[in-house]
Amino acid sequence: MAEMASFNGFDGEHVTQVLRDNPDLWEGMVFGRFQYSPLITLRDISDGHINADTMYIIAKEGKEKELEILALKQFGADEVDYDDWASKQLGQFLVRKKVLRAWWD
Repeated sequence: MAEMASFNGFDGEHVTQVLRDNPDLWEGMVFGRFQYSPLITLRDISDGHINADTMYIIAKEGKEKELEILALKQFGADEVDYDDWASKQLGQFLVRKKVLRAWWD
């Protein structure tokens, strides 16, 4: 889905390719509009638009810094950071996982 989106500094094809080229750095990714109604994405998808501004990526253990540097250099995001709230949302069994948040304005 992310490869279908492009806006402001976000180039969906590029970000998707960067992630595909670096599978050793991450375990999973979601892309959407999480702060406000996530259903905005559903509203616009039939028009061929992906209305999203945030990507969450689970870093592989020991690769957190490498993933952060890659995102800072390659994603063109307005903000890149590790999100404690997102990590806690994974549940008690995965709480040690670090979740990188990339956000585009």
